[in-house]
Formats: sequence, C-alpha cells, structure tokens
Amino acid sequence: MNFHALTITAISLIASIFLPANQARAQVDPNSLCELATGALKRASEVRGLKPKADVPCLVQDQAAVTSFIQATIREDLPPQKLAMEELAYKAIGLIPKSFDYQNRLVEFLVSQIGGYYNPKKQHFVMAGWLPASVQGSVAEHELTHALQDQYYNLGVIVDPKLATTDSGLAASALIEGDASAVMYDCQRAGAGLVSLKDERSIDAVLLLQVLGIGFNGEVPESVKALLVFPYSSGLRFTHALLKNGGYTRVDQAYQRIPKSSREILHPEEYLRGSFTPSIPADSELKNGAEAESLDYTDVLGEFGISSLFTGSAVTRDRAALAAQGWVGDKLGVFTATDKTKRVRWLTRWESEKDAQEFLEVYKEFLIATGRGGDRGASVSQKGREIYITHSLSPAPAPISSSSAVNP
Repeated sequence: MNFHALTITAISLIASIFLPANQARAQVDPNSLCELATGALKRASEVRGLKPKADVPCLVQDQAAVTSFIQATIREDLPPQKLAMEELAYKAIGLIPKSFDYQNRLVEFLVSQIGGYYNPKKQHFVMAGWLPASVQGSVAEHELTHALQDQYYNLGVIVDPKLATTDSGLAASALIEGDASAVMYDCQRAGAGLVSLKDERSIDAVLLLQVLGIGFNGEVPESVKALLVFPYSSGLRFTHALLKNGGYTRVDQAYQRIPKSSREILHPEEYLRGSFTPSIPADSELKNGAEAESLDYTDVLGEFGISSLFTGSAVTRDRAALAAQGWVGDKLGVFTATDKTKRVRWLTRWESEKDAQEFLEVYKEFLIATGRGGDRGASVSQKGREIYITHSLSPAPAPISSSSAVNP
C-alpha cells in the first residue's frame, strides 16, 4: 500500500511517542476529549504563526471506526491494480519479504499506533477514543497543525496518492509530518519553559526518543519500519534545518517548493541551495529492448527507498545508507510478456561509476542473503553510472551467485 501517501491523507503515528504501553488502551470519557482540541488549536496556531481560517470540527472514534476509515481510504485513493503491482514489485526486489501480508499487516499496525488524525477530505479532526486524556493534547497539537497546513496549502494538492511515487511521497510527507512534529514539540517546550527547536544546535536527543517510542511488533519488516518512521524522524530533522534558516517563515516557503525527493530530506543543505535535480529514467529507457512486453506499473524508490531496502537484511543493514548515497534517479517497472509471465525491471542512476559499483556490490550481497539468488533470480548489469536489474518472476532464471551477479 502506498503508506506514505496514506500518511499524508490522514494517519499519524505520533501517539506512540507519548504512550506507555500499559496506558495505550485506557478508556476515557469521549464527551470530554474534544474540549482539549480548542486549546490545542490555539497553541499550534501561535507556535506555527498561522491563524485558523475556519473552525475544525472534532469527532471521537473507536478502533473499529478508525480501521474502517483506513480501509476506505485505501479503496478510494489507491486503485487495486496499483496496490497489487506495488506489492509484486516490492517483493521481487526484496523491499518486503515474500510472505509478508502487505496490506493487512500495515493496516493493523497503523490502527495499533494511531493517536488521532486529520481528514483533509472532510476537514475534521478525529480523536482516538481509547487513549488517555493525558496524551490527547499533544496528539491534537500535531493533528491540528495538519488542519492549518491544509487551510493554507491544500494537502490534497501536495500529494495525489494515485500519482505519488515512493520517493516523492516520502519527500512530501516528510515536510508535512516534520512540520507538525516540530510544532507539537515546540508547544511542549513552551509549556515547560524551554527554548524552541530552532535555537537547539542539535535535535538528536529528540529524534532518539521519537524513534524509540514507536512500538513495532515483530511482524513488521525492518525495511517497512524504516519507511514508516522516515516522515517523522527525517522529516523533523529536515524541518529543524529549515527552522534554523528562518524559523517557521522558512517552513512556509517550503510549501511553495515541495521537496522532490527523499534525497533532499536526507541532505537538507541541498534543498536549501536548490542544487539537486533528479534524473529519473524515462519509460523507454526502462524497457531496454523489452518493447514487446507491456509496462503495467512504474515507481521511483529514491535514496531512502534504496536505503530502506538494504535494512531488510542484517548482512547489509550497516551499509544501507552508504550504499544509497550518490543516487540521482531510478525507475522500477512491472512488465507482462505475451505469454503472461511477469518481469520486474529496475534501472538506477548514480553520480559516479564508483557510486553505482558500491550499490551493485551491496545489492548482490542482499540478493543472496535474502534468498533471491535462487528461485526468483536476477539479471544484473552495469553500464557506466547505471545499473540495470531484471527479476524474472516466471519462469525462474538460473540461481545468482556472488561471482555471476554482474553481466557487464
């Protein structure tokens, strides 16, 4: 599922940052919860410097209603074909395990972590009725910042889940969630008499507490964990860089030039300079002689998507970020041949041949470590700064080995 786009649509993991495990399902009086929202909107507005343009209705929902909302969002915003092709492509290259029940496990995770959400379509704020009142104020500050973002910048226009790629979706959601997280933390800090985030030289301690607070279960793969956390952790670090270069006024300006790629989030100095322009391969380049096959689906993983891929194996996890550096573009596609067999083709483009080679070496190790050198197989070749990868889903090619992984 395009979970980064779904995050933009409504979902927030922020509740897990505050909730001790033994309080996470405490029952509270739903009639009293929305009284907290008025004060939260006022605090968020003052910190963010954006006056509300309209009231934001507040509702309280139970877990069943929240689950129904997430499922309805998937049905309405993500075409079934796109979802199926995304799962097929992710499993082929190794981003998610072959056995992972992609959609259902992620829905379960989101419901387990949700602390509230803002719905841009209905322009209302929903509070999770099963959470303790002690944490609802901070959740509301975060989610009502999304309401302010929507009123001023139209969240539905920033990312269309039907059009967003993995990379562009991660980049946009990082701005949106990083902004809301910064406002929430600044509200907390103001209440405690602490300096604002922009006056902190480093926010590493804040980020550590944020990441440690998210309660993943054992069924969520490491690669998916990385993708789910990215908008909040890397997004907050990116927002901090903006704050130090002009406060929330500089954050406002970012909505006039939405980050194009996760690379700009990971390296905010490039975004601030405007020095990075991605080089995304055209569909014709991805086909590379496969004109007889139909192209059913395409995606762009980006620097962080590739990095998260390598976190899926303990063998490559420590080198994940380094192996993804130097990325300038990629395109992933699902093809169907005339005999109905499918192939996943992936073209990556790098700043230098050295960067391409570093990625290739780690990917070869990853394929072997995750068992994709056997029944699924892979054909991998390098031409200068480009790596071209084909995963034939049927029939299976010969097993890959560390010595035969590259066909120059």
